[in-house]
Amino acid sequence: MLILEKNKITLRTFRVLMNSMANPGMLVKLDPQPQGGIIAVCAALLDHEVGFSVIGPGAHDDLINGIYEETKSEYRRSDLADYVIVAGGSSSGGIKSLCRGTLEFPDSGTTVIYMVGELGLHSGLKLALKGPGIKTEKELLIGGADVKDIMDAKEMNSEFPLGIDIVFIDNEGIVASIPRSSSIELRE
Repeated sequence: MLILEKNKITLRTFRVLMNSMANPGMLVKLDPQPQGGIIAVCAALLDHEVGFSVIGPGAHDDLINGIYEETKSEYRRSDLADYVIVAGGSSSGGIKSLCRGTLEFPDSGTTVIYMVGELGLHSGLKLALKGPGIKTEKELLIGGADVKDIMDAKEMNSEFPLGIDIVFIDNEGIVASIPRSSSIELRE
C-alpha cells in the first residue's frame, strides 16, 4: 500500500511540473511531501536511465544520496547530466557548460532545477516572460536566484530550439518553470 501511495504522489508531482512547464511563470504548489519538495520533483523526473548532478553552494552529500536513493539515477559531472540541481540559487557560472541539445535532438538539452528561497512574493529578481503558453507577458518574482545565472540562461536559450529548461522550487514547495521556448527579460 505504501508503494501505491508513493506512486500517486509522484504522478501528482509530475502533473504539477508539466502544468508549470506548459504555463511559464505560473506559480503552482506541490502537495506536502514527507521527503521534501526537491526529492519529490526529482522522483517525478528522474529514473535509472538519466543522469543528474548537484551544484551550487547548497550541494551536499545528503542531498545527492537522497536523490539517488529515490530515483536510482546516475550521478554525473554537470556537463554530462540530463538534470542539474542548483542548490542555493547560484551555479557560479556552471550552467554555461550544460548541454543545450542539438538541432537534431533539441530535447536533449539539460533541465536545470533551482532550489531558491521564495517564489512570487514581494522581493527578489523580477522577470518578464514571453512566448508559448503566455498570452502577452508573465511576471515572475524569484527570491534567492543569482541574476548572473538568469542572464546566462537567457543567452543559452537565445537560439531556439536549443537551450535549457528551468524549474524553480522554493522552500514552501512552490514551483515555477521557464521552458527554453520562453524569452526572459530582467525588470527593475
